[in-house]
Amino acid sequence: ENWLQSHGEKIQAVFAQNDEMAMGVLLAIERANMKDRIVVVGVDAIADALAAVRDGRLDATVFQDAAAQGRTAVETAVRILNGEPYEKEVFIPFQLITRENVSRFDSKAWSDSQTWSVMSQRLSYRRSVSSNVIGYRL
Repeated sequence: ENWLQSHGEKIQAVFAQNDEMAMGVLLAIERANMKDRIVVVGVDAIADALAAVRDGRLDATVFQDAAAQGRTAVETAVRILNGEPYEKEVFIPFQLITRENVSRFDSKAWSDSQTWSVMSQRLSYRRSVSSNVIGYRL
């Protein structure tokens, strides 16, 4: 709110490090009646942010694919343990969620049980993992 009072005319956009911060900024901007000219974007695609995007309040949020990040990390660890070649850098694309595509990420579609189901499907690893990986089979 202090920044809005001091520099509100100069602020055109806010990119927050996470959705909780974006929601706080959004509330302050709405209270100051400045939302019509300041773009607000968050990161994490939490349920409140998805609802705010759907309602046209939050301009966007960014979905980080934690399942792909986890799966790729485990696959890389297994390759290292098995002495196999592996990628030194892996790019897992983020997905920008706007009002146009928010229905694909709707909080109802990402309920806890469905999220765990999707994550477990993505994390299923079809080959045996070396026993060096603490005896877990993914």
